[in-house]
Amino acid sequence: MSSLIRDEMFWTRFHPVDLIFADSVCRWSRSDSPVLHLAAALASWTMQQGHSCCDLKAVGGRPFGAKDPDSPAFILPETEEFLTALRSAPPEIVFRPGCDRSKTAPLVLDEAGRLYLNRYYSYEIRIAAELARRSVLTRNNDRDWSALPEPPPGTLTRLSPWFKAGGELDYQQAAVFLAHYRNFMILTGGPGTGKTSVLTAILAWELLDAPQLRIKLCAPTGKAQNRMKESIAAELQQLTVPESVRDALRNLQSECSTIDRLLHPRPHSPNYRANRNDPLEADLVVLDEVSMSSLAQLGHLFDALKPETRLILIGDKDQLSPVEAGSVLADLIASGTANVMPPALAEKFARHTSWSVPPVSDSLPLSGCIAELKVNHRSAHAPVISRISADIRDLSTRPDEVRNLCREMTGLSSRDFSCHAPPKDKPSLQREIREFLRPAADWVKLAGNGTWADLRAAFELLESCRILCAVRQGVFGVENINRIAAEILNLHSAYSVGMPLMILTNTPSLGVFNGDVGMVWENREDAGLEKPEKAVMFPSPVSPNGFRAVRLPELPEHEPVFAMTVHKSQGSGFPRVMILLPPKDLPLLTRELVYTAITRAESGLRLFSTPEILYKSMRTKTIRYSGLRDRLKENLKNES
Repeated sequence: MSSLIRDEMFWTRFHPVDLIFADSVCRWSRSDSPVLHLAAALASWTMQQGHSCCDLKAVGGRPFGAKDPDSPAFILPETEEFLTALRSAPPEIVFRPGCDRSKTAPLVLDEAGRLYLNRYYSYEIRIAAELARRSVLTRNNDRDWSALPEPPPGTLTRLSPWFKAGGELDYQQAAVFLAHYRNFMILTGGPGTGKTSVLTAILAWELLDAPQLRIKLCAPTGKAQNRMKESIAAELQQLTVPESVRDALRNLQSECSTIDRLLHPRPHSPNYRANRNDPLEADLVVLDEVSMSSLAQLGHLFDALKPETRLILIGDKDQLSPVEAGSVLADLIASGTANVMPPALAEKFARHTSWSVPPVSDSLPLSGCIAELKVNHRSAHAPVISRISADIRDLSTRPDEVRNLCREMTGLSSRDFSCHAPPKDKPSLQREIREFLRPAADWVKLAGNGTWADLRAAFELLESCRILCAVRQGVFGVENINRIAAEILNLHSAYSVGMPLMILTNTPSLGVFNGDVGMVWENREDAGLEKPEKAVMFPSPVSPNGFRAVRLPELPEHEPVFAMTVHKSQGSGFPRVMILLPPKDLPLLTRELVYTAITRAESGLRLFSTPEILYKSMRTKTIRYSGLRDRLKENLKNES
């Protein structure tokens, strides 16, 4: 341990905020223990890396801190050394099981040797307790499944033209049935599996049963919120319901918000106006793109729900974990068996449809709460993309299986999927980007024409393609690719007409949010501004012309968006996608990143990667330390 303290290179692995926190912990505890200091720094550091906690049994005695393969790694103290130092700390500094809980203790050490920052421990405790309670309840907030009313004959098949009677079991209809009768339910599945069709049918059934039902729809980001709106709007055209229900669904779709807007954040505070003392006035809350939601976001959402408010979580379990701490959706999916029902509910479903769904037969805490959709209904448009996505999702960690799939991918050159070696120099990279943008490049000319019709056409072209990068810096990073694309399209100014810009911060006062994409446009007399000037136009379904204008001086933090990171692309989809993986081995290159990038493409994909980097990425699965699964099991025992 002493050698680590003396090595300045070791401490550069931490962010200054980690070291400031560790200094404070030792000062508050009047401790000069170097192991306590290191443990506190690790607790802060692991949270910054996306973990809910620091698993001391996983990190003790292991190498730590290599930023890249060429950097030296340092061996951390053994787990017992960490535990001894933490158990010796006063309870007002480190809360431990068996002590009186101190809400002000900055650190929490649980029985399994997981070290938390206090508020992340509180989030886990809160979420686990709520889900364990809800997991055994019907929509009536009781446990009497047999007392639930039978649906009128043909209810499911009348909801959507996609729903048919007979044939093989339709898991979409099973998901709608499950959601209608439960207090809590998770809907998971990859792109194209029909999650939006299921959600729209769920909402239609709820409004048919109770037209005055108070429903709230939300998503983690502005981009995901807009995507949810667009998807529901498209499904509305297909619904076979009375016009009154269709109107109610249109209102719901237009009122869809981000989690932050739903909960109303307090300025300059991590807290929200909607909380356990002032909960949301809602009978049903639906959260889409849950894989993007952090532990903190979900902790605050659960805090703001009334006990009787029903909850539906929707997301793709195989996508990237959120940028912030937590991997809640992955933890929840791993805590139950999908596509099973409580026995009494399975019997009702069989009587209504003649299909047999297995009853819950295990003791996992969330079995009977999860519906998983696996059939990709877009596969006719992009069969290779669909097949490769499914193969990645179902891939084991065996080296030979991974190698075989990577070999197949690097050899592909089909209509909808092709893989190429990374461009070797700047002219080659420019050539590939120019060729990729060519079918859509007219958006710049259209934006310059100055009419609403041309602006709409410009946005359609812009959103028809996107370049996805794994990193921000470097030759294959977002910043460099955006510069090259701007040069190719002759957009020499940051505010040239036709320049696409992405908002980077939530700005409710202007109605724009992190991830929103706008386009610089020359203002005309009817654009909503006082005088003709350039403005950034953002699609807006509630505006008369379909756009809202933000003046350049008012524009929040933003950047060009010819290219974006794979993380930023979550919640989006584009007809054509180019993926650029850097030729250097980096920790963020994982199977989840490759899967997320590939599944953004709807009809055409060009992947650029070396075989070595693709293999390494596919071998590397994201690991997030968390205690949520164990806490769910513990709480379910208490509920039972």
